[in-house]
Amino acid sequence: MGSLLNVNRYEQEFLKNKSDTVELTTRSRANTYFARFKEDSEELQNHRNAVTDKGAGKDLVQEYYSISTDLYEFGWGESFHFGILWGDSSFEDAIRRYEYFLALKMKLNKDDVVLDLGCGVGGPMRNIARFSGAQIIGVNISEYQVYRANLLNRKAGLMNQCMARTGDFTKLEFDDSSVDGAYAIEATCHTNDKDSVYSEAFRVLKPGAYFAAWEWVTTDKYDANNPEHQRVRFNLEKGNGLPETAPWHEVI
Repeated sequence: MGSLLNVNRYEQEFLKNKSDTVELTTRSRANTYFARFKEDSEELQNHRNAVTDKGAGKDLVQEYYSISTDLYEFGWGESFHFGILWGDSSFEDAIRRYEYFLALKMKLNKDDVVLDLGCGVGGPMRNIARFSGAQIIGVNISEYQVYRANLLNRKAGLMNQCMARTGDFTKLEFDDSSVDGAYAIEATCHTNDKDSVYSEAFRVLKPGAYFAAWEWVTTDKYDANNPEHQRVRFNLEKGNGLPETAPWHEVI
């Protein structure tokens, strides 16, 4: 077993997050979330100004996933990301192939200890753990998703290999040069503090280890002065809990 993951530690995290005090979906959180997004330009600018504070997006993400997680699981599955459909492959095949490709590119091996930054309910960590043999520790700011991830890890019989824990991927609670890899699958789009996420990932990686990420960005075709472009971007951010979508050159 790797030094960062063991049964006792998993059990402690599982029991902690299994508490009845875990906050589930509430009408007040939904109302607060949608109040952040108004269609008129003044309110939209107020939203932009609010998330300029690098900590402001955290509350937005907590609110978003408290009202959307169960819907995602019901309608999309346990892996909250896109996949590329090839030929007559199924949606599930596309999702797994997407995750296996990442594991291969990172050269993950049995007994590697790897971080999943923004792990959702743990679909990718479970698939990558089965595929590569690596031990995966998920970090997630949403307590409800951590609870769901650990429940599903246990259900899948992967408690010795996968664990989710509550944490902030801009302030990782891991020692320098302590993990064999890290990845973020469509997760760091939920923060506008990209510098902290990437620098923290670099800090905790062992020399020569890989960090891989898929990100939501705007391309050079996006025109900030085009009202239709603004509308499309605004609706994407409103529908996906995004504080502000970064241009591609900020994440390369």
